[in-house]
Amino acid sequence: ERKNIFYKMAAKTEVKDQLAQVLETHQNQCGIVYCPTIKEVESLEVHFKAEGYKVLKYHGQMPTAQKTATLNRFENEDDLIVFATIAFGMGINKPNVRFVCHNGMPKTIESFYQESGRGGRDGEDSHSYLFYGKKEMLLYQRFIGDSDMEEALKREGEKKLNQMISLCQTTDCKTD
Repeated sequence: ERKNIFYKMAAKTEVKDQLAQVLETHQNQCGIVYCPTIKEVESLEVHFKAEGYKVLKYHGQMPTAQKTATLNRFENEDDLIVFATIAFGMGINKPNVRFVCHNGMPKTIESFYQESGRGGRDGEDSHSYLFYGKKEMLLYQRFIGDSDMEEALKREGEKKLNQMISLCQTTDCKTD
């Protein structure tokens, strides 16, 4: 339980506007914006770089040298924003990440908390944003349905996905 992470969830509307508001709120701070697809990482990195933000991208299809360079800059610069797929962040223990934003719903609550937990490891305040939409919900449902997994694993995947959907859509307070 991390009392220094503040959570905000909202349905996706105009995602570039929603992200711009987050980046403006955390101007000159270190952050991660997770995206569900490489295409979105590429597009948003180009867009926000053109808007004057200090941003980089990270995804699994980048050359190893470029991924290494991105990781090195992220670990050594305190005002950098990385647009990334979930491939980014494993093994990173940068203490002063001030925000983590999910531009799309993670597949499970466990993934959401693990990724959000990359913020505020220094004990200072950090913010977690999640912008969710039906597109991801339907995409993940299709992935599970079309997979070659055993039926028991599919049911477990559907259960975890439905828990994440319920968390996003609840109108109840999500804190104690």
